[in-house]
Order: sequence, then structure tokens, then C-alpha cells
Amino acid sequence: MGVWRRLRDRPGAAAAAAVLAALALLALAAPLLAALEGQDPTTYHDDLIDSARGGVPLGPYGGISGDHWLGVEPGTGRDLFARLLYGARISLLVALGATVVQVLIGVAVGLAAGLGGRFADTVLSRLTDVLVALPMLVCGVALTSVVPAGFPRPLLLVVVIGLLNWGGTSRIVRAQTLSLKKLDHVAAARLGGAGPWRVARRELLAGSSCPRSPPR
Repeated sequence: MGVWRRLRDRPGAAAAAAVLAALALLALAAPLLAALEGQDPTTYHDDLIDSARGGVPLGPYGGISGDHWLGVEPGTGRDLFARLLYGARISLLVALGATVVQVLIGVAVGLAAGLGGRFADTVLSRLTDVLVALPMLVCGVALTSVVPAGFPRPLLLVVVIGLLNWGGTSRIVRAQTLSLKKLDHVAAARLGGAGPWRVARRELLAGSSCPRSPPR
């Protein structure tokens, strides 16, 4: 309910959520919508392009017609509507997978830096600073170019994007950890002999991280 209230109070966020939901629905329904149009994303339509002019689609507005709702791809004649739907599925899966990898690594490193000693905090913080300073696009292109061609490209993108973008998440988690570990219930757990990962799991990540009011 809190999420819905926050969205209602922020029209921009609500509009963005609606667009994302629509894209997700279109991607999930890609086979059904492509079948409704009567096309698929891989069939070449050589009769719909003008090879004498470099593969320009025939017809108005890039070949838009009742059979091809968004026209056809220049040079190949493949249906753009079907390709857009199936491409959205891959893009959403890559985005979701990369976000999961990024959050898992960022949370783990941030917790280790915040709950570890001065040495661990210094090393992990400097590692995070180096990662954030790296040119992500250049590193991503370099990594994808050295991987064998047989490796699935969507999975490769998930790994590359996730491994190169956890720095910001790590910084946020570290800052929150340094703030939360000063609370009484976290300090009590540490004084009671709980190790860093038990403190992280039981006091910071679990629902019990919010201190309860003492009984009256």
C-alpha cells in the first residue's frame, strides 16, 4: 500500500511505472501480437524493398501497411513490429538480470565495507572508487569483443553490465550500514558476539532491523 501511495503522490513516477508496465505486457504478449499481425521477426521480405536504391522499403512511411503495422526493416524487409516486440523481451530480461547481479554484488560489498574493519573498508571503498571511475562503455565493448562468439550475447550483457555497475549500489549500502550499525539493537548484537554477516542478515537486512519499542 505504501508503494501505491507514493506513486499516487508523484505523477511522474506513476507515468513511468505505467510505461514500464505497458512495455512488459507487450513483451510478454509478443508471440500473440505477432501472430495477430501475421508476421514473425526473422522472415525476409525481399519483395518489399527496393534493392536498386540500397534496400529502401517500398510504400509510404517505410512500408507501413495492413500486413506490416510499423513497416519493414531497410535492407532486409523484416517486419519491424514483430522485431520490436521480441527485442523488448530480450532487453527487459537483460535489464532485470543485470539489475539482480548489480544489487547482489553492491549489497555484499557495501555490507562488507560498512561492517568490516578499517582495512576492509579502505580496500573495498578504493575498489569501488576505481570501478565508478572506469569508462563503462569502453570496458563493456572491450569485454564483449574478447568473449567467444558462441557465448549467448544476452547472458554476456547481463554479466558485463552487472559487474561494471555495482559501484553506486555499494556506496549507498555502505553509507546506510555505517549509519545503522550505531543503533542500539545493532550495537547490542555486536557486543553479544554476533559476527559481521550475522549482524547483516539478522539486524540490517531482515525485517527485525527496525528497533521495536520496549513493552510498557
